[in-house]
Amino acid sequence: MQPAGLYVDHGDVLTSAGTASAIDACLHIVRSQLGSAAAATVARSLVVAPHRDGDQAHLDHELTVDDLAAHARMSRRNCTHRFAAATGTTAS
Repeated sequence: MQPAGLYVDHGDVLTSAGTASAIDACLHIVRSQLGSAAAATVARSLVVAPHRDGDQAHLDHELTVDDLAAHARMSRRNCTHRFAAATGTTAS
């Protein structure tokens, strides 16, 4: 098992965790069969990165509303208001 991987190539079976990682898996097939240049061309037409290493789904700590507000350079109040307006739900 490779928990940090976006897709796993077993040789005869290729598995992925979701839609975005399925695109990564398809680009892997193109890269394997036709080379990096062909994969980069396909990725540009899809407007995606030609290769992602993975580990995007794993955070090393829980994000708080204060963390998100600080990252967005806004107050907690403004962040929670804008989050609710954009998503229709509260940030907790």
